[in-house]
Amino acid sequence: MTLAEHLQSLPIEWLIAMARGGIDAQAIAVELMTGRGVDGEGSHPNSWEAAYLARDAFPG
Repeated sequence: MTLAEHLQSLPIEWLIAMARGGIDAQAIAVELMTGRGVDGEGSHPNSWEAAYLARDAFPG
């Protein structure tokens, strides 16, 4: 499945926001990767680094 096929199911409002630059897809990807224990470069940091990255990705 292509990226376009995956994005096809998104609400039109999200697609419009993406087209206008209102959604930072890179930041969302990093946040999701951090939640999976992967850093922004695609590496699996050790558990201490993973906790540190998760803290920064999910402030508050």
